[in-house]
Amino acid sequence: MKSDRTTKVLLLLIALGLWVNVLAPMFRPAPVAAAHPDLDHMESMLDDIAHDVHSIYNGTCLNKMCE
Repeated sequence: MKSDRTTKVLLLLIALGLWVNVLAPMFRPAPVAAAHPDLDHMESMLDDIAHDVHSIYNGTCLNKMCE
């Protein structure tokens, strides 16, 4: 049966493609973060996020998304 062989070949190609997607990151170098992150800026951004979350929780958020 030709359709059975075609189905098996297509399924084999799909399985190989999935394995390539799983194994490819192992052979690529990992992306590198910035060498010297600005920790003070990051800390102030986190403080802003904490303040916004607290405002949403208390119901005192003045942002348009809270309306």
